[in-house]
Amino acid sequence: MRPGPSLAIFDVDGTLTRTPAVDARCFVEAIALELAIDAVATDWSAYVHTTDLGIAAEIVARHTGRGATKAEVVRVRARFVRLLAAAVRDDRGAFDEVPGASDLLRSLRASQHWEVAIATGGWRAGARLKLRAARIDVRGVAAAFAEDGPARTAILRAALARAGGAARFARIVCVGDAVWDVRAARELGLPFLGVATKGAATALRTEGASEIVSDLRDPGAVCRALARARVPLGRGGHMRRWEMTR
Repeated sequence: MRPGPSLAIFDVDGTLTRTPAVDARCFVEAIALELAIDAVATDWSAYVHTTDLGIAAEIVARHTGRGATKAEVVRVRARFVRLLAAAVRDDRGAFDEVPGASDLLRSLRASQHWEVAIATGGWRAGARLKLRAARIDVRGVAAAFAEDGPARTAILRAALARAGGAARFARIVCVGDAVWDVRAARELGLPFLGVATKGAATALRTEGASEIVSDLRDPGAVCRALARARVPLGRGGHMRRWEMTR
């Protein structure tokens, strides 16, 4: 039987769009305005689940000693999206694509060898707003968001299911820019490709990423990196079962 295509699952903030700074600013402001919680810790890697839903819930728990209510999460999400929309009007440059992102996705989608999906820890409306602002066309692309669960692994699983399931693909690679993206790929036993420069690249390598590109401007180089990417090494240097059996 001829093997199927491969699947590249992309994060959004920092991977396809240069939006981590504006995203963090709007998120912190939404928490302050809706929940009256200030001095939010913005080292997102320190949160149990680095997703909009997971972080919002943990912030409420840290500051109030109770779980977040559905109404609180809905209010924060709505305010966050409104703040993002205002930021687009004020400074479109804060929503630039990572160089080459749009052309790369178009190239992969036109290929017989690759399909693409989106798996982001951001809420759906915010993520789609950022992609539109960056002029990245993801119409028809399987996608999953913070609404699919607080854990990044749950979001990756949802994106994969919407793309048709693991059995369809000869290879599945997660593409991200942060240590939590590496950790999620390792937990699921999937190869990982990092998008990062300088210090951020060092952090990804320390976490176990085998392949890193500084941007997405060269589709050929990115495809070669996707083909070389390995499952991030876990404790003791062991690889997960997916890598050993594919």
